[in-house]
Amino acid sequence: MSSPLYAVTVLDVAPTKVSFDLVSVCEAGCFTVSRLFAACLLFEPFSTQVYAAPGRPWPRRIDGPTPFTADELIDWGASGPPPSAAARLQPITDVAYGPFRNVPPLAVRPDPDGLHRAGLGRSAGPVHAAASRAYYDAVDAAYRRTGAQRFAGLPAAVLTVTVSDPGWLAHLERGMIWDGYGFDDEAPVVI
Repeated sequence: MSSPLYAVTVLDVAPTKVSFDLVSVCEAGCFTVSRLFAACLLFEPFSTQVYAAPGRPWPRRIDGPTPFTADELIDWGASGPPPSAAARLQPITDVAYGPFRNVPPLAVRPDPDGLHRAGLGRSAGPVHAAASRAYYDAVDAAYRRTGAQRFAGLPAAVLTVTVSDPGWLAHLERGMIWDGYGFDDEAPVVI
């Protein structure tokens, strides 16, 4: 793949929780809630170039065990994990969005626990279509900007992923930056 869906920055890492700044850089970069999407983000540093700052590679080798191959995650993004492999995603216990920015008003409100955003499936009809059109319009407007304003205006959110096994986060460090390609075609779409 040559065109990233997101710009990903690691904001904070605790033993079982990581927060990402997730900036959607094209129309296909929808905000989704799924264990598969979270797994794609968590393990992408093993298969892509990671930076400490734009143009400056991460100074250390990114190493460690990963329960998934890059090919598996890419294949599953289009078709979903096979039933025999779905249990491997269970250590991801929570996928939650924090504040959104540069997006139109959300068509749905947070869940009562305040952690998740209710998903809008494609079957939501006119509601989903209106939310999607507003989202795409915001992305199009952002692309018409230049320089720092262009990047600052792209739809973005803080995404927090919680896991039951600290080993799943051992390779991540605050400040890592990479171009993200993770997706889950079957996941609920937030906006």
